[in-house]
Amino acid sequence: LHMLALLRTMEGTTLKSLTASSPPTDGSGDPKEVKLFFKKLWHSRLSPEECKDVGSMLHMLKLSPDQKKLFDTFKEKLGIPKSGVPQYSGIQDDITLFRFLSGKQWIIEDALNQYRAMAKWREDEKIDKLIEWEEKNQDEIKLAEKLYPSCLCGDDKEGRPVVIARMGKIAVKEFIKSFSKEEWRMHHKWRVEKTIELLRKRAIALKKPIYQAVVLVDLEGMGFSFRHIMP
Repeated sequence: LHMLALLRTMEGTTLKSLTASSPPTDGSGDPKEVKLFFKKLWHSRLSPEECKDVGSMLHMLKLSPDQKKLFDTFKEKLGIPKSGVPQYSGIQDDITLFRFLSGKQWIIEDALNQYRAMAKWREDEKIDKLIEWEEKNQDEIKLAEKLYPSCLCGDDKEGRPVVIARMGKIAVKEFIKSFSKEEWRMHHKWRVEKTIELLRKRAIALKKPIYQAVVLVDLEGMGFSFRHIMP
């Protein structure tokens, strides 16, 4: 999603402290409080202890006996232990594996091909190094937020984060001058990785699997000049 770095004073916020005092995020809370809550949540870090809860939520998806068997086979073929992955390991937790299997209609070979391609892409693109990139590019991140305004505005009824991407409000001329395609590509990869982390934070806070987000793309104000920032 597009809620980028805002206030450096928020970076030390813990997920536990946020969850304890969180406002209703399903549309019934005060909009300003909800927006501030999600700004802080975006910058909080998941500790190893907090991550343990993510992988233990698979039983809440109520898989059938056949699906459980396919799931175990999928993990075995990937060389991932049936148990013993106690915390978020990047791409090996149960909820991530579920997404690949369910997304390929529980056809193991198709899910394996997609998963392995994803793992190779992450390695080639050095996705695990994005935290270091974030720390070194705070000014660029803040500028990107200014030029590409978006709003992380709460959860839907299922607990999925809701984002409004105001593409029609992009300052196109300044955007082109400020970022090369490769620089914006890095921003995009970083935002996607932050979104995955956000889903895990909401899963922990709501105590149920959250593995999807809702993105509303607002095109009001978009003109012909937008063609200049298309790939």
